[in-house]
Amino acid sequence: MKDNIFVGYNRRYYNTVKFLKNTCDNSITGGTVFVNIPDSIPGYKQFLSNSCHIVDLLIYILGDFQILESIIRPNESQIDFSAISALCKTNKWSILLNAHSGTPSNFSITINIDNMVYDLKPIEKLTIYNGINVVEPSIKDPIRRYIPKIKESIEEPNKFKPGFNTMYKNFAKFVNNEKAEFCNINDAEKTVKKCWELIGKKFID
Repeated sequence: MKDNIFVGYNRRYYNTVKFLKNTCDNSITGGTVFVNIPDSIPGYKQFLSNSCHIVDLLIYILGDFQILESIIRPNESQIDFSAISALCKTNKWSILLNAHSGTPSNFSITINIDNMVYDLKPIEKLTIYNGINVVEPSIKDPIRRYIPKIKESIEEPNKFKPGFNTMYKNFAKFVNNEKAEFCNINDAEKTVKKCWELIGKKFID
């Protein structure tokens, strides 16, 4: 059966991701989401093989999303893309996705729910903000500053490659026909199709 194939999307097993998914599952109102995908290697092949992990996390955390509009910037040769901007949505979430290769930044997912901000940046670290500290101007620093208050910070343990410790335990349950949490081939197929939809299915060898 297709749904009995275990696919290694290890980032699903991060503690940071689990916390964020649980938070979003329990949100009644939903909110707004900003996604940054600054892959080090440009082009659709890298997007399909590496950036797909972030697309998979979006579907895993927020549910399947609809692409309302996307802008694809081709590279100089016009045979591949250099950047994608997309406006997407689910029934609860408004999503702005930006994928621009080579930029000096981290993969990130920032989710705004009511008066809270959940900043997954990089994916191994979740910083939760609630409230603002206002620093009034002074003679030394004449600019008023607004500094978000950190409520909590969660980091993925670094003893093992992130996510792999939990993933292999679930894989052991999977091969022993025990109840396991995993990404099956149907989930992975949905992610790849969403990636192709984002890049417009235009760039093919």
